[in-house]
Amino acid sequence: MAGTRELRSSRRNERAIPFDVAKEEALRYITLGKDKPGCSVKQVDHLIGKGLYAEKEYREGEFIVEYSGDLLLRKDGLEREIFYPLEKGSYIYFFAWDSTKYCLDATNSKQQGRYANDAAPGDVLQNAVMRCVPNNGLPNLALFASRNIGVGEEVRYDYGVKDLPWRKQIERPPVVFVEKIERSLVWQQTSCSSPPPEDSREMQRTERVGHVWV
Repeated sequence: MAGTRELRSSRRNERAIPFDVAKEEALRYITLGKDKPGCSVKQVDHLIGKGLYAEKEYREGEFIVEYSGDLLLRKDGLEREIFYPLEKGSYIYFFAWDSTKYCLDATNSKQQGRYANDAAPGDVLQNAVMRCVPNNGLPNLALFASRNIGVGEEVRYDYGVKDLPWRKQIERPPVVFVEKIERSLVWQQTSCSSPPPEDSREMQRTERVGHVWV
């Protein structure tokens, strides 16, 4: 944390990168279909599973990584989600763009964006935001730094769901319950017609509902 404080102090007079500039960089990597160098996927702990970590300093507003996957209409995503086995889980992000409800399914993506964990609004761990980057008439999703990020910090953003199980926990640091029990297990509770899940399953899966800035 000392390194993070020093970074924020040394950069407090440095201006944030404008979105128009960051968006152009994002589009280059989206077009290439590859991750921007600067992050790595590491094990957080046995409860959380994997997370996305900064291997370089990021300025506020800078493009971090694409949330890549299959772009689907919401109804198609809900149907697909039902058939994912619990042990496989899913990484489906629901959002609206240009008056249409979509989802982006990153379950089988080979890129890093799906490993970014959740942090509630106001949480000091939150350092990124999901934004929409349209290209050729279709929306793409990407994470951008919401503040300066230091080397070694985990990249976290708000999943946009208020009542996530790990956010309800008390008397524990937020990091313990951020995203999943094995980060691959993501489930949208309203998508299943079957009876409500057992508590253990509810702890393992939850939805991401887009707070997407355009």
